[in-house]
Amino acid sequence: MKTTVNRLGVLVSKYPDRWIAARLAGIAARRQIDEAKVRILRHRDRSPACEVSIQLVTPGPDLFSSGCDHTVMAAFDKALAGLGSTLAERSAKRERRVKDRRVARRRTAKVA
Repeated sequence: MKTTVNRLGVLVSKYPDRWIAARLAGIAARRQIDEAKVRILRHRDRSPACEVSIQLVTPGPDLFSSGCDHTVMAAFDKALAGLGSTLAERSAKRERRVKDRRVARRRTAKVA
């Protein structure tokens, strides 16, 4: 997985790329990630000041999430939670489709 991190208004050494890659490894265990694009912003004139946006380039549709909070770590955790819920929704949707197909096949087999 290639990780690209853009920081605007944040000290570079405070949140190293290894820390970000380690946090994204949990999602990479559930889904193949080709590239992760992380954007960390710190707004001086806004509250909450920190914003983290994550884009995961995957086979199929890409995953997007963002989070805002008073600290970068909390904003990153919110963005990761958003990605986790998106993955859960997509897997539940896939399971429903498979279940519906099985039910439809059983109905057509009973009719015939």
